[in-house]
Amino acid sequence: MRYENAVRPRVLDRDTIRFADLLRDRLTEAHPSTFLIRRAALSEGSAGLVDEEIPGGYGEDYDLLLRLARLGPIAVVEEPLVEVLWHRGSFFTRRFETIVSALDYLLSKYPEFADDRRGHARITGQQAFALAACGRHAESFATALSTLRRQPTERRALVSMLVNARIVGPERILSLAHRAGRGI
Repeated sequence: MRYENAVRPRVLDRDTIRFADLLRDRLTEAHPSTFLIRRAALSEGSAGLVDEEIPGGYGEDYDLLLRLARLGPIAVVEEPLVEVLWHRGSFFTRRFETIVSALDYLLSKYPEFADDRRGHARITGQQAFALAACGRHAESFATALSTLRRQPTERRALVSMLVNARIVGPERILSLAHRAGRGI
């Protein structure tokens, strides 16, 4: 992963990805630029193609991984073979309303998130941050509190509180996360 002048190798520390792994963690090391998928896995009756109903297309790569992992384990090559350029101009960096809607869609589509405390809190923590970033502070605060009750260590919910209190702006948080090779 390259962001500005820094290159950070992002390699998964496992040889397979399972559905439960993806509920718990997005595993961003599995970047869509690295997917090699058998055509048969994308046919009807199997995982299918990209879900065009996801609001704004946000998370369509994650959704595809979830569907593929439901069918069976996904093999991982444990070495960096591509260089992905991250930049401030990412299509979704500032489309917070779309992010909130898309994450609602994913939570509805995958009720299994409710059974994984950490995974569910990760998604609702992202929603809390996106709500704060688009100025919906009361909703963000309520979402963050609910998230923290379920998973007290969910950092996205904690960071959203800082944005809600106007201690730090969402752009600064995103910039710091991207420099560390992470997203929200």
